[in-house]
Amino acid sequence: MATAQINDAEIYYEIHGKGPAIVLIAGYTCDHTFWQGMVPNLARHFKVITFDNRGIGRTKDAGQSFSIEDLAADTAALIKHLGLQQPAVIGQSMGGAIVQSLLAKFPKVGDRCVILNSSQKFDTIAFKALESLLALRKANVDFDLLIDATLPWLSGNDWLAKPQNIADFKQALRINPFPQSVADQKRQLDALKLFDAKMINKPWKGSALVISASEDRIASLEEGKALAQCLDARFVKIPGGHASPVEQAEKVAQAITEFLLQ
Repeated sequence: MATAQINDAEIYYEIHGKGPAIVLIAGYTCDHTFWQGMVPNLARHFKVITFDNRGIGRTKDAGQSFSIEDLAADTAALIKHLGLQQPAVIGQSMGGAIVQSLLAKFPKVGDRCVILNSSQKFDTIAFKALESLLALRKANVDFDLLIDATLPWLSGNDWLAKPQNIADFKQALRINPFPQSVADQKRQLDALKLFDAKMINKPWKGSALVISASEDRIASLEEGKALAQCLDARFVKIPGGHASPVEQAEKVAQAITEFLLQ
């Protein structure tokens, strides 16, 4: 557990395990704990770096607006600060957008990359869903109602069918000592709305993997396939919904490990 002064922010990060370095970049409204179901498996083979983006968790900044490119610059600076030599970069959802910006703006930072549950540009349906959920937070609706409204957008049928999954998810949010503020949630959403990599993406010089989930309602399977084709990346389909590192932690960790150790 440590912090690094990166650009004008104090970035919180953690390091687990030993081996080749991999950097996990969380998505919209998610802090470093989003990866906790996968870190133990990944740490058996890799030095795993997790961190909090601006607008979430223990990372602190001045509260100004930012872009996905700014978050990519933060990630590149953190990699340099830690002395990592071309680590693999792995991003989920908004984290996948950050990876795409890294490839375009900082091509020497990493070699291999994995993009999970993401898109070159999130569509209108995704933003309408995210805007509605933010509006519920602004209206200060009941916590259980908010989560019950959110989970169908994030999760697959099988996961949702088990009440214990929902109970565990709610409990993890309740005990998080650094919940995201409404203002910071809006800052992240505003950044995501401006993201469009369709004009900057091109076949990646290193090796890339795109993972999409069959029931993803935020970044569809078709969007994942299009992203993989644009980057000349390998494509893997897994079951479930958008929050694959929570819902399909073992499958995602296995796919990443097999790709990086091949």
